[in-house]
Amino acid sequence: MWEMVNGLKARLVKRRRDVLLTLAWITAVTVLIIATHRTFYITDIRFATYNIPYLSYLGPAFSELALLALIMVGIIVGTFLSDMKRLVYSYFMTMISSSVLAGVYVYLFIWFHLGFEANLSQIAFGWELAIWWSVVNVFKIMVPNGVILSFLGVVIGTVVRTVVSP
Repeated sequence: MWEMVNGLKARLVKRRRDVLLTLAWITAVTVLIIATHRTFYITDIRFATYNIPYLSYLGPAFSELALLALIMVGIIVGTFLSDMKRLVYSYFMTMISSSVLAGVYVYLFIWFHLGFEANLSQIAFGWELAIWWSVVNVFKIMVPNGVILSFLGVVIGTVVRTVVSP
C-alpha cells in the first residue's frame, strides 16, 4: 500500500516539474517574441514615425542573441523533461501558447500604442484587421527560425540527457 502511495507521490512530483518547465518555456519564448517586436518598433525609424502596423516586405525578426536564447532554453527543457511523450506535447503546447500570447500583445500594441482604435473602430469589424496584422507579425517572427531552432534545442537537450544519464 505504501509503495503505491510513494509511487503516486513520485509521479506527481515529476508531473509538477514537467508542468513548471513547460510554463517556464512558454514564458521565455513569449518574452522573446514580445521583446523582438517591441525592439523593432522602437528602433526602426519608419515604423516608429508613421505607426505602420504591418508591411509584407519588412517586419520584426529574431536577433542572433534571441535565437541563441531560444536554442539554450530548448536545450535546458529537453534535458530536464521526463519522457519523450511529454517533450513532444510540451513543444507543441509551447509553440501554440506563446504564439497566441504574443499575438494578444501585438494586437493590443497595434490597437492602443499605435493608435488604431480611433480609425479601425469606425469600420465594421475593423478589429479583425488588427488581429490579422498581429497574427501575421507573430508568424513572421516565429516561422521558420523560432520553430526550427526551438526544436533543434529540444533535440540537442534530449541527446545530452541520453548521453549523460545511463
